[in-house]
Amino acid sequence: MDERLKELKREYEQALPVSFTQRDRERILEKINKKQGKITPPAIFPKALTALFYAATFFIGFYFIHEQFFPAEPGKEEKRAQSSLEESGQAKYTLLTEEDDLFLTFNPETLQPGDQVGSFTVESISEKDGKETIVFVTGENGNGEIHGDLYSEQNQFWFIPDKKSLSDFPIAAEDIGKKLFFTFSGEVQERLKNEFDQLQAGSVAYAEWRSDKKIKTFPNYALRVAEIRYERDPDRPTVILGVHPNADPGGGNDPDGRTYHTSIELDGKLKNIYHQYAQTLDDRLLDGLKPVDVFKLYIHAMGSGDKNVQYALLIKDEKYGGVPDQETYFSDPEGVTAENEKKFYDDLKSVSSFTEKYLSDEEAVIGFSAQGRDFAFRICIDPDSKVWKVPPMAMQ
Repeated sequence: MDERLKELKREYEQALPVSFTQRDRERILEKINKKQGKITPPAIFPKALTALFYAATFFIGFYFIHEQFFPAEPGKEEKRAQSSLEESGQAKYTLLTEEDDLFLTFNPETLQPGDQVGSFTVESISEKDGKETIVFVTGENGNGEIHGDLYSEQNQFWFIPDKKSLSDFPIAAEDIGKKLFFTFSGEVQERLKNEFDQLQAGSVAYAEWRSDKKIKTFPNYALRVAEIRYERDPDRPTVILGVHPNADPGGGNDPDGRTYHTSIELDGKLKNIYHQYAQTLDDRLLDGLKPVDVFKLYIHAMGSGDKNVQYALLIKDEKYGGVPDQETYFSDPEGVTAENEKKFYDDLKSVSSFTEKYLSDEEAVIGFSAQGRDFAFRICIDPDSKVWKVPPMAMQ
């Protein structure tokens, strides 16, 4: 065996010489000299691949971070339905959860016209295009007052009520845990727009309404609801509010009433009405005015010493105790009353806000603070003219 291995080794060395001869050196030197005379072009392609690799890594990393911290936008339908999210940070829907455990629920399957749910009565139940609509109206003793935030986008209004207000509103038991959309009928939508267009300059609501914001927001808003159209829909139940005829946007509402950020002094519209009324004493000029408007007219007449207008704005019906003739009513031999009224009017010029709260369909109270105390001034519907006027002993 050893002899055979030695023989194989000799054959291998003869076939593949392992010595480095002079001829080998000359061949290698010749190749080196040829290489030095050439310029090796830059490796463009490998560098391009490297750049592409780094770019791809960057974009993949960016996409991962974006998805982690900025989730993808909703689909087109969802985006349209929640168009207010990006700008106002508020959803269009009211989500009611079982944990709240304070809602006045009803079972739509057993509900019948005439049934009472809280202060609301079922007026009708109808079905059209596979959608059932339940119409509720306020009961005799209910005023349907509701509080929350009012929103407007392109002159379309919707409402997000606070959950405390909803404790007295009929809610379908099946809709707990769903998103409800509170909005208004077309007629009410148009009336809200018109009333906001007529807001007085200087109020918070006026500034918001006139702003260039896509979504207008009016927080702490109060509405008096006369009718509810409850549209049952498995995907998006809708509550259409029919507000009371005396409900009014005002300017920045709160649970205690509508707050008007304004001065006691008359604006152009009321000044014009006042001049016409002073000349004619025609109650038709008062038609459509709000309680706060009539309050301003009366206080202006009081501060101006205009007894004719003051007397004309008084309710003289026996329901309110009646009012004696003008001479007797304003009898002031020493002029003390007139002087005090003028001073009171001057003090009211420094008041910047007034609240208006409806106590019933026929009575409202104007609240304000002056001379270091709080005042409440009653305004009532005149049984004869059916417009807002001042009852005897209005100041409280």
